Amino acid sequence: MWIIEPAFPREQNATTYQHIQERIRFRLGQILPADFVALQTPVVQIVPPFKSTGVYSVFFLARERTNAFKLFYELVARWLIPGKQIHIHYFSVIDFRLPELCDKMLTLGEIGIQIDSPYDLAQAVANFPVVEGELKLGLESATYARRLLEGKGLAMDDKVALIMEEITSLVQRFPKTFDLEVFAEMQHFLALSSDEFKLTHDAILLSRLIILSFLYRKTLRLRSKTQPQRRHVLVKILPKRGKSIGILIGINLSRDKEVFELRHIMQALHPLWPDVKAVKDSFFTNRWGAEPLSTLYLEIEKEAGERFTQDEISLMRNHLKKELKTHIEPVLPSIFMPRNEEEIMRNILALNAQIKFVRDLPQVFITFDEQTVNHIIFTVIMVAIVKPEMGNLQTLIENSNLDIQVDRYRQVGFIRKKYPKEAIVFHLKIGKEGFLRRDHSIDLTRARQVAVNKLADLIGEFRDYNGGMISKQSELLNKVRQLLQEEKVKVNEFLLENMFYALRPVALRTVLDPTLLKTLFQMMLAAFQKGLNPKKKSQVMAQTDKGITYISILVQDKALIQAIEKAVAKLNPNPSDLISSTIQAYDCSCIGMAYRVEAPQSHKKLLDTIQQQLG
Repeated sequence: MWIIEPAFPREQNATTYQHIQERIRFRLGQILPADFVALQTPVVQIVPPFKSTGVYSVFFLARERTNAFKLFYELVARWLIPGKQIHIHYFSVIDFRLPELCDKMLTLGEIGIQIDSPYDLAQAVANFPVVEGELKLGLESATYARRLLEGKGLAMDDKVALIMEEITSLVQRFPKTFDLEVFAEMQHFLALSSDEFKLTHDAILLSRLIILSFLYRKTLRLRSKTQPQRRHVLVKILPKRGKSIGILIGINLSRDKEVFELRHIMQALHPLWPDVKAVKDSFFTNRWGAEPLSTLYLEIEKEAGERFTQDEISLMRNHLKKELKTHIEPVLPSIFMPRNEEEIMRNILALNAQIKFVRDLPQVFITFDEQTVNHIIFTVIMVAIVKPEMGNLQTLIENSNLDIQVDRYRQVGFIRKKYPKEAIVFHLKIGKEGFLRRDHSIDLTRARQVAVNKLADLIGEFRDYNGGMISKQSELLNKVRQLLQEEKVKVNEFLLENMFYALRPVALRTVLDPTLLKTLFQMMLAAFQKGLNPKKKSQVMAQTDKGITYISILVQDKALIQAIEKAVAKLNPNPSDLISSTIQAYDCSCIGMAYRVEAPQSHKKLLDTIQQQLG
């Protein structure tokens, strides 16, 4: 039998002290196993187990904590049967020690509650695990308890009471749609939302957000289970009485590998609605622990204070879901790659060998090194003839306005035994914010071009030793972009760049006809805009123009793309005759092909092969 030491002073009244001792021992016997040898708190228990209507005792045992009983009373009395104030027959709280098991002061609390009807009993049975979980968290964490007690969903003001009444009514009217878990959704929503958020939004809107969040979560769970590889996004536009509108979003994420926040939503909105801004303190995220599902709410308004038109709201309903899918940010692990000193020395020797005359341009080798949270870092190897008017190459570099860290510097020879050749290796930092694409990947080609321009401003004309191919590719891409603009085609830069840099064979990216690429891109863009019929697994579009057959194939299953590529490869087409590009966007994959042969039977054979793979 364990020694029990009540906090009540024995010397004040020995009889009362003994009575309290026996009462604690009796209650511990009701809620703890008879053979327990280690005390694990907190403990929450109901006696007797739920069976029928009547009086029940709810107990908690935890380490002494300020406001523990208040939290216990609030949760049991107000949340065990949401929407109804439970009748309390009795309540008590006792502080004591179990010196043989625990050196901390413990608190034992008890509330006697009345359950009057089978419906109330069913609600109590379903909701007790939720109340038990929240209570244990609150008893274990003072911060969590304080958040609950400081109006985070537990303040039973008139607005919260109206919300509870509305949701209780829905459960009773539509029991097949709204099970008792909707009360857990309500509790989480009210606990996580700020007092300011609840204060500035009426009970009707708050109730609607809770109900929609509950339905979104159920839908996303089902879809994620049946189609775990797909991205599922749900969007609801909620026009308000004022000039702002609300947007509720439900989305499935990979918990540790993806980020989706307010800035990502605004980035998805701005391409189509550049004049909108987020309403202050209107953003709210609701996520349940480790579950990879989120619901997010945001209100937006126009910079000029104008109302949204019905056409603008309709456009948002039709296009926002697609835009959101392309703005989810992957969380990438950093890369550990020790620097290859031997390769740097080889590059210095190669650049040095290119300078044979005084008039030769500086030779520069630029490679991507790493990225940080805010910067892209390039390693630059430069070999140049240092003329008297230039001064020291290291001084020139270090005194520039660029963010540069010099790694090494040395003389590597002379021209005419008079003009020294110097080599310098340094790291050039460039802010990466301007190079983030809509899917939060980095446009490294454009960032490198900016690095080239900055160096040209510093040292004048130079030879970009390893950038010739990159420069030619950029020139061809710009020509395609110009052709599309001349035909007044709305250029989707994200898809255009993805298409171009996925072209195969890679060697043709610098020599292809820009008109061919323009037509191929338009075919693939049309496929994405048309979308995939939900009843079909694929969609094929084909057209022939000036002896070239253009094909676009849109599918959801990436395995189909791989099967098509293998089947086409077995036809052994000439590498220079078949140009292809595969890109993924809007939850689909699209492969585009341009086949440049004169024989019509070859075109038919290619199309037949593709159709066979698609079934």
